[in-house]
Amino acid sequence: KGCEAEDVFDEEYIENARIQEGISRKANKWIFNHKGKEISHPNEDFYKLLEERYDEPVFRTKALVLKVKLDLENFDIWRKVIVPMNMSFYELHKTIQIAFDWGYHHLHEFIIYSQGKPLARIASEEDYEPLPNEEKIYLERTTKISEFIPKHKNIEYIYDFGDNWVHNIIIEEVLFDYDRNYAICSDGKNDRPPEDVGGEGGYEEFIKVINDPDHDEYEHTKEWQESQHYKGFDIDSVNRRLKHLY
Repeated sequence: KGCEAEDVFDEEYIENARIQEGISRKANKWIFNHKGKEISHPNEDFYKLLEERYDEPVFRTKALVLKVKLDLENFDIWRKVIVPMNMSFYELHKTIQIAFDWGYHHLHEFIIYSQGKPLARIASEEDYEPLPNEEKIYLERTTKISEFIPKHKNIEYIYDFGDNWVHNIIIEEVLFDYDRNYAICSDGKNDRPPEDVGGEGGYEEFIKVINDPDHDEYEHTKEWQESQHYKGFDIDSVNRRLKHLY
């Protein structure tokens, strides 16, 4: 049954990798065991059996508490996430997308700084075209965050090179006994800007119009907002999605 799931999750395939972690995780959560009226995931059944057998948590791993803050002059928008240190930058990218409810619609990259200067770029294999004389490029699917974090503490995640949403990643704490194998969002503040709103300037105009029903552009802006399926920050929804991401 696991092999049957491979085609469904082929976007997780890493070329030339002997162990396909992404597909394995997805397959184990996709297949259900039916026990009368009870429906469960095989991996969760396995974790429960291990806990009963050894009377201790299945997972005890190193993790990072990260505050991811949008670099905006007039808005305070951030999320706090706890992420296992063995995840890849690709998984961190998806974690940030879910935490902010971005839509995966645009290009993105990570930039690692050392002493105020770019040290490395972590790029998507599909989206990034390196330019001559740039910093060393690493591929996000095959680069673990532990290769750079927490040694380097100045990290940016940039999403949408047009609107240029820069997320500053702040390392708040290193945990040594994290009891999950997936990320969680522990806190956050304020809703993120809509996609394609036009950067911070466009977002300021959006806020001005959407809060003024008498504005000439109010109806048009409201319809545009609804067409984007834009919704506010919901930490419970974020954590449900994060649990089944890996």
